[in-house]
Amino acid sequence: TAKGRIEGQTLSELHSSFRFIWDYAMAGLSEAFIVAEGVACGFQLDAAEAGVMTANAVLMGAQWVELAYDREVNVGVSYQSGGADYAEWLERADPGESFSPGDVVGVHGGRISRRTEGAQHVLAISSRPIVLGNMPEEGREHLYERVGFLGQVPVKVAGPVQVGDVVVPSGAQDGLARAWRADEVPGEMLGQVIGVAWENDP
Repeated sequence: TAKGRIEGQTLSELHSSFRFIWDYAMAGLSEAFIVAEGVACGFQLDAAEAGVMTANAVLMGAQWVELAYDREVNVGVSYQSGGADYAEWLERADPGESFSPGDVVGVHGGRISRRTEGAQHVLAISSRPIVLGNMPEEGREHLYERVGFLGQVPVKVAGPVQVGDVVVPSGAQDGLARAWRADEVPGEMLGQVIGVAWENDP
């Protein structure tokens, strides 16, 4: 079942947030310090010093106004989804080759295949992306696959996997990956790391 939501922060929520109140209080304390400093100095202030203190107070006030305006104009929005990765549509090098979520693919000139040898990037087919970019032209979707670029993406791994293992292509050009301990990854595979395992699979 698909699930997700978009949450927006209202101005009242912004004004009652801890961060906004804290910044406002700190700005007020700084202004109070400048005023108190001027009062404490009393008649010792000459015209130049008084001018500098006034300028500092005006500058701090202006900075707070700018900060408050920026916060209010850019009130936060939170996107929530059951998906966990950013993906893009990439064209298959061979239109007849089929893929399924978790397949390891190599990117060759912007097109994908199971051949990872010599690939510019090694990625995996996404199952439920939260964001999907590079939308193909209408009617050409069947020539493309959703490929995960960033985030949590399930990957088909042959053999045992432990949390923290480095996941790389199996080397058999079969759409599968293999897991290695971080200190045992062959040097020639370092440029083809897909990611790091977050789950055990004995």
